[in-house]
Amino acid sequence: DTESLITKWETSGNTTQTIAARIARKIAGKNRYDEPPPSSALSAEYDVSQRTVSAAKSILRDHGILILENKRYYVALSRQPPDIRKPKRHPTCKNHHHR
Repeated sequence: DTESLITKWETSGNTTQTIAARIARKIAGKNRYDEPPPSSALSAEYDVSQRTVSAAKSILRDHGILILENKRYYVALSRQPPDIRKPKRHPTCKNHHHR
């Protein structure tokens, strides 16, 4: 799941993955299609190059955390606390309700 993936990146020792994890944490409360902070601001905040931030955003895109549309990144999924999220219904559940 996303949480264990982010935790793995944080402890990887790989700068790009660490930055990806930090960006993922930063955008965790945002809604779908919100824009993450610009790369210039993130590179200044984390004291890394904009190339590193771009590479980190690519990792987040590859894992479905960000989406790239018209050369701009957006939050792909809103991550509410688990208690707010609706429980996932088993795929066969719907068959029982429509008889």
